[in-house]
Amino acid sequence: MAPERRRAVFVDLLRLVASFQMIQGHTLDALLEDRLRHGLVFAVWSYTRGLTSVAFLFAAGLSFHLATLRNLEAHRANAAAVRHRVKRGLWLILLGYLMHLPIGTRSWAEALRVGGIVDILQCIGFTLLLLEGLSLILRDARQVAWAAATLGLLSFALWPLTEPLGATSGLLSNWVSHASGSIFPILPWSGHMLMGTALAQLALPRGAATPALRTSLVLATAGALFLLVGLAGHQLDSPALARSTNLGLVALVSAGLVAVSARVARLPRRLEILAGETLSLYVFHVLLLYGSFIGLGALIGHRLDLPQGLLAVAALSLLSVGVALGWHRLKAQRRARAEPRPEPAPIRILP
Repeated sequence: MAPERRRAVFVDLLRLVASFQMIQGHTLDALLEDRLRHGLVFAVWSYTRGLTSVAFLFAAGLSFHLATLRNLEAHRANAAAVRHRVKRGLWLILLGYLMHLPIGTRSWAEALRVGGIVDILQCIGFTLLLLEGLSLILRDARQVAWAAATLGLLSFALWPLTEPLGATSGLLSNWVSHASGSIFPILPWSGHMLMGTALAQLALPRGAATPALRTSLVLATAGALFLLVGLAGHQLDSPALARSTNLGLVALVSAGLVAVSARVARLPRRLEILAGETLSLYVFHVLLLYGSFIGLGALIGHRLDLPQGLLAVAALSLLSVGVALGWHRLKAQRRARAEPRPEPAPIRILP
């Protein structure tokens, strides 16, 4: 296929794998009975579940390179595309706060704590705006990639220093510390997306047309290096270095997905749609599981055994997929109605 018509299939696959991990992880976490939450199997499941957010952030960084840095001059020249990117980043930040509206809280202090939580949507939105800003002010894509790598490493290195700031709860401290209740503050979590953007410059210099062998080797080499640094960090009791472990594992998984999809030009259309609808998958299943008054986590609680939990995972997965596909169709219909229709050709009556 022509380069402009190809897709980086492994990025779609990474999103799809992460989406399934996200839904099954949240479902079992919300509904599985307490007596099953121990032992080696649960520990391994918990650890692999923790890679889901890293995979989403890493994939977001890869996607930013493919959508923007691959043809940076064209993006800069398209004012509508720049406005759309900025609006997208701001919308993700706003949506992240809307997902944590302090409904049902009993005090102003609790409302501020719950409402100020920084989740993965705010983290991606902020990092998207940061990358867009770098793309507009730096000279070329190579400089943007170097800046992203530098900022990504700094986000890991500075995180132990900013974590104590969360001891005093506040909207600003929530952005740089877990201590005040935030789940994905930008330090260190934005580093995974920034490093994904930087690595894509090496792994995908020709976008989806880059030879699969090069992409796989770059990602595998980077993954091995990050993994070694992370293991050294665990030995040295350095949280900043240990952070690299999960990033290394996700990079290695990405390299494997490149290898298995090397001969696949595109995924089936519905899988491509689902890979692009991770936001709707996320919002729907999180509201259904954890939303105030409707959350299954509160209505059912930790009561399901393993077979029942797996049935719940299957049901919620199918329901989420249906909602995502339906939402995509509604958006497509709305765009079709908004497009101007061509004027009908004049009718000529022959003499």
